[in-house]
Amino acid sequence: MSSYNPYLDAGIYTGHIDLRSEIIPQSRSFNCFPNEKCVPFPPSSTVPFPEIVKALQNNTITPLDKTVVCLLATYEFMTNKQIADFLRLMGKEFSDNQLKSSTERLQRHLMTCSFKFGYNDTNVANFYVHTLLKNGSDLARTLGVNHTFSPFAVGKLPASIKQILAINQLQTSFLKSDLRVEWFRRGDTVSVPGSKSAIVRPSLTIKANDTVLMFEVVRTGEFWEHRLTDKLSRYKLVLDDWSNNSWGITDDCSLVICGENLAHNREIIEIARNVGIQVLFTEDILLCGSNFYRSIYDLEDPDVPTYYEYTPA
Repeated sequence: MSSYNPYLDAGIYTGHIDLRSEIIPQSRSFNCFPNEKCVPFPPSSTVPFPEIVKALQNNTITPLDKTVVCLLATYEFMTNKQIADFLRLMGKEFSDNQLKSSTERLQRHLMTCSFKFGYNDTNVANFYVHTLLKNGSDLARTLGVNHTFSPFAVGKLPASIKQILAINQLQTSFLKSDLRVEWFRRGDTVSVPGSKSAIVRPSLTIKANDTVLMFEVVRTGEFWEHRLTDKLSRYKLVLDDWSNNSWGITDDCSLVICGENLAHNREIIEIARNVGIQVLFTEDILLCGSNFYRSIYDLEDPDVPTYYEYTPA
């Protein structure tokens, strides 16, 4: 099976969404909170396996369903809005009701499962998160989307899942923007040949408007400071010898940390200074709507962030 995954190709996202007109949310959906958990929301009914096979044979599983499955195979965890954003960026035509029916049908056919972040069945976030089950993973592979799958994906800690959701938000913000996105790499390992320690896997690397930005999305899960210190140490080794990077990229590259908020980034700048690496910052809420165009800043003075502005292509 080919390792090429079309859903990781910037060239397929040619649809248009007006980022500047989007409503900026009041809450930071992907911040982490103590003791939160993933609260499952199972479907009201499920379909026996023979009926699942028959549904595939009779095309009861629609083309929209199959695309949603392929997106989840590629991006692992997605909210309803993120699924809708990716579909529209691909130029797919659908209604909100059609997408709602699709996600419900996939749950009934045991291809996906859904949950919310919260503490119990009543104290939960107002959005669903979807991920694949084995039936969905098998379908994605038959559709040509090679991916890794673990039946224990739903057992991940909320901080790890929110990190993935924040990466999705970061990626779609660039794709929705007026910037010229040439390519992106998601979770690909980059190293300096000959060094055992100069190896790192950025959350997302994007070339837009002839600028290469390497993003590391950080959430405040358990031991996050220790993990970040180790990773920034490896980033420093890679960036200090960037001309020899394993990707063969000749453009200069800047490292941008996406924290949960400004207070979180002020903690991160101290870790970065101790490591001796220069970083820029962004945060979840700045990736939304018109905020995006002034979403990157430095913390040379931690009390007064200096914001930089993107210039549309």
